[in-house]
Amino acid sequence: MIKSKCTVYASILFSILILLPVHVFSQVSGSKPEEGSTVYDMVDSKSLEIDADFYMEKYTKGSANSIKKIQVNVQSDLKYFNAPAITFRYGLIKNLELQILTGYTGVLTNGTATIKTPKNRIISATKNTSGLSSLGLGFKAGLLSNKKARPSIAFTGIMNLPNIGNPAFTPNTVGTDLTLNFYNSLSKEVDLIYNFGTTWSGYKQDKSNSYNYCVSPGYSFSDNVGLYLEFTGLLESGTTSDNRVDLDFSTYLSDYVTLDVYAGTSFNVKKFFFIGSTFTATIPF
Repeated sequence: MIKSKCTVYASILFSILILLPVHVFSQVSGSKPEEGSTVYDMVDSKSLEIDADFYMEKYTKGSANSIKKIQVNVQSDLKYFNAPAITFRYGLIKNLELQILTGYTGVLTNGTATIKTPKNRIISATKNTSGLSSLGLGFKAGLLSNKKARPSIAFTGIMNLPNIGNPAFTPNTVGTDLTLNFYNSLSKEVDLIYNFGTTWSGYKQDKSNSYNYCVSPGYSFSDNVGLYLEFTGLLESGTTSDNRVDLDFSTYLSDYVTLDVYAGTSFNVKKFFFIGSTFTATIPF
């Protein structure tokens, strides 16, 4: 099973690298691209971007009562947090960035709880637990720039390595995340981000892969301030989907630093909410 997943991942990586010379565009990271000239949310060549995401989910006792078969069982109040989850993104060449993901994760509870996190990690806890999360290694490749109705398209591939970090937050075998990233500029003020992907979590309790999506229309009040409504979901055979919504306020603090503040809830899990804040710093070399 591990070999087959790694073979798929390597094949996709090879195909992406072969295609890269055909589609080379200038890039910006996180800013709204000019039509026909850029791939959205790519780090500039020879630049380092650091994303620090501070995030918390709050489950209340009985959160799983309203859903069927979903991997959530909360017998006591529980808080799951990242403090923070960190992503290092380095622009190697145009349209290709390397990524390293790590962070500090924790669960606060005084009872028995099993949850499935937004990143498809299964966490079981009977007491307060915290420590380093798993180490992820991967890349993002820009494939196509946006032009009129044609979206900007990129591909992201991440491998989550086992046996690195706290055992409660690391997979048993190699996990894999594969995502297609899309972006459309609908007008000067309105844009649309949407992603579709699949995940093999690497946890022995979760042998089948799951599918995830994100659809996020946004409105820019100015060059520095924007608001996004984000719909995300996790779909897996044999379980009820977990569909969520959040509101994200985004602003540039300087030319190289941005701040996002967001909060949301789930359509499927009652007595549940999440909040977070992301700091992004870009360091040109």
